[in-house]
Amino acid sequence: MNNSKSKTLIFTLLFPYIYLILFLAIPTNVIAVLPHDIRAVNTAITLEGIEQNSSIHTVSVIAMPYVTPFMLMIYNLSSRVDLRTPSINDQDLTIFERARQARLSKESSLISSVIVSYTLAMNSNPNVIIEYQFTGLRINYRDPIHHQLNIADQILSVNGINESAELMIQEFRTSETLLLEIRPYDKIDDENSSQTFQIENIGKGWSFFSWYNIDQEVTYPKFSFPILNQFIGGPSGGAMQTLSLYVDLTEIKINQKIVGTGTINSDGSVGRIGGLRQKVYAALDANATIFFLPASQFNEVADLTNKIRLVPINNIEEAIGVIHEINQ
Repeated sequence: MNNSKSKTLIFTLLFPYIYLILFLAIPTNVIAVLPHDIRAVNTAITLEGIEQNSSIHTVSVIAMPYVTPFMLMIYNLSSRVDLRTPSINDQDLTIFERARQARLSKESSLISSVIVSYTLAMNSNPNVIIEYQFTGLRINYRDPIHHQLNIADQILSVNGINESAELMIQEFRTSETLLLEIRPYDKIDDENSSQTFQIENIGKGWSFFSWYNIDQEVTYPKFSFPILNQFIGGPSGGAMQTLSLYVDLTEIKINQKIVGTGTINSDGSVGRIGGLRQKVYAALDANATIFFLPASQFNEVADLTNKIRLVPINNIEEAIGVIHEINQ
């Protein structure tokens, strides 16, 4: 009888202990997005022979994957944290593919920032020169069913079409069969490395980055991307990168700490991003005075206008207009 009571007591005490371990250690299917830090654009992109400003910053968040029930409880108490479930990318891609995807999106953002800023700056500074050409699409996402294709592979042509990103993407939208000329991501600089695949256009869909080659021999001033030597990914710094480069190329002086977010498209329009609220909090933590954001997302953070000047923008020209305004 005593032995039976002892076993009952052990199991009684063991159950809450096991539950506590599960509560503290077993991950959930939830990702927590938290404010992180700001970074001056001049540490990400350098211009040869140009004095660069240190006033314009990009901003980042931290994504904590698969938090425990205990951390989930804590994060639910904070308005600074966003909780989400894994996306298709999170579920379908390996950690190595996601890392490659992050670097690809960052590099695409940097290239677009240079093209847009230099093109706009040429109107004000005749010394600025840029020449570039469209070279294809880079794969940002493809259904794993297309195992012969890899994240970051370059698509040189689709069904014989290679004139523009719009025409190539149209083939993916309308054709049932695709004849693809591919350059593998790990041989991207080898012009003799292309392969041809014919595939059925099935699966969950596609995502691409338009890819351009900038002629560094002609372009002035020359530029480099030291940020690519670090493990920092994502395209959300595009708008601020473009604005900062334009300010440097046209010799505008700024004396305020400016932070912002938004992707940059080849036409200068500013696109949507994730983690907006957390990025505003990161800017507040860094004592920024102005925060640029995509106009289409202003309502997500409208309640924070009493804490920082929020400037919604549709395109980079609107951001440039605000810079001229604050300098008057």
